Amino acid sequence: MLTQFRLLTRDCGTATLFSHHRRKQPRKADESAGPLESANLRQWFQDARGASALINASDVRLGVDEPDISAYGRADQATTNFLKHCIDLHLVRKAGRGCYEKL
Repeated sequence: MLTQFRLLTRDCGTATLFSHHRRKQPRKADESAGPLESANLRQWFQDARGASALINASDVRLGVDEPDISAYGRADQATTNFLKHCIDLHLVRKAGRGCYEKL
């Protein structure tokens, strides 16, 4: 199937995006790859539901997971630290007091 899509996209000059989800995670933490931020990526992608060829034969794999907001914290200092980190990475700039612009 992926070979057929590659031929089609080459002929049409387009790209194909497949969206696939991981299987429902077990309740026991030691049986799951865990959150994407700290997981072994190979194991995380192997948790995909269905045929492994959908994952292993693809050209590019993108992993998307819910963020772990417990690590972020919700205090003022955590927000300040996060924004400073974004500035250091040139993702945002401070435009004024309490105002930031995306770069």
